[in-house]
Amino acid sequence: MTAFDASWCPQGAVRIVARDIWRRDAIGNFCFQIADLLRAAGVEAVLYAENFSPDEDIRPLADVFTQTVPADILFYHFSIEDPAFEALSQLACARILYFHGITPARFFTDSDPHTEGLVSRGLNQRPLARHFDVLMANSRTTAACLIEGMGPEAPAVEQVLACPPVLGLNRWQNIVAEPVNVPQSPRLLLYVGRLSPHKGVDDLLEIFAHLARMDPDVHLAIVGGGSAEQLARLADIASGAGVAERVTFLQNVTDGVIKALYERCDGLISCSQHEGFCVPIADAMLLDRPVFCRPDPAMLEVAGDAAVILPDGQDAQAKARLIADTLADLARLSALAASRQARRAALAPGLEGAIIWQALRQAQP
Repeated sequence: MTAFDASWCPQGAVRIVARDIWRRDAIGNFCFQIADLLRAAGVEAVLYAENFSPDEDIRPLADVFTQTVPADILFYHFSIEDPAFEALSQLACARILYFHGITPARFFTDSDPHTEGLVSRGLNQRPLARHFDVLMANSRTTAACLIEGMGPEAPAVEQVLACPPVLGLNRWQNIVAEPVNVPQSPRLLLYVGRLSPHKGVDDLLEIFAHLARMDPDVHLAIVGGGSAEQLARLADIASGAGVAERVTFLQNVTDGVIKALYERCDGLISCSQHEGFCVPIADAMLLDRPVFCRPDPAMLEVAGDAAVILPDGQDAQAKARLIADTLADLARLSALAASRQARRAALAPGLEGAIIWQALRQAQP
């Protein structure tokens, strides 16, 4: 199944549930995209969440328990502790679970005890996945994490459908690039993602400080949400390293600004310690930009051989030298471009929604 099969459609509504559904959040965006995919094919799709904007067409989570009938399909997004998980797993309809992955608690031990508790309790809920008819995950790496926590009755990891948490192979084409307040430097590196400690932005700034000494014309744009305290801490790191004037922090930006940054940048860089999929890398593949990243299994699963790996065994200066040498090597950049084209082809079925339709049909044959 490579696209919507007009000979089959769900018997009832598809009820898409997540604890939180927000615009410009990866899980929220994916929920909206799934609903748009289904509605475009004439399928009734209804969104439910505990936390959401009242301006959106989303219903309170409690409504799913009164509105669901046996002909429906539950499409549940699991990404953190959810008090409603057990009740949702018992709904009298076909049930699909999509696991976005949960960041290990160790990354929050010293900085955020509240989140540490949420993720710990969330991982302890994985056995409830046994009550779902179809299991999905945003990568093979995340699928293995789900199966590992389900207990002795867990299925084989190969039975979990790995599906990118983003839809739209051509989703950037209709977005108009907008002006962005970043200095017009000859070279620009880009980071897109949250400013949480496990995202490795501290390490990224250390690498960039060395790169800035090697290359007087390079600038770094860091795009991502985070607390005011976290943003101030990172700004202090940049200042202490002497690169504050060559690092721009951007928050709450539009897709048009992000597109402009991708189009201007010479590469996307991530030093994240843990990912479930990494949408920015997929976007870099779609927008044909080089990627520099840690050898995180999920990021490698997305990028394949189209990424330049920053080895864990190297120090920050060696990583900076690797980046500088790559950006100066036209033959290497050409080879990376060819690899990105192959990765776009490999990602295409998932980005076009084929795996979503496959999951729906498996849940309700």
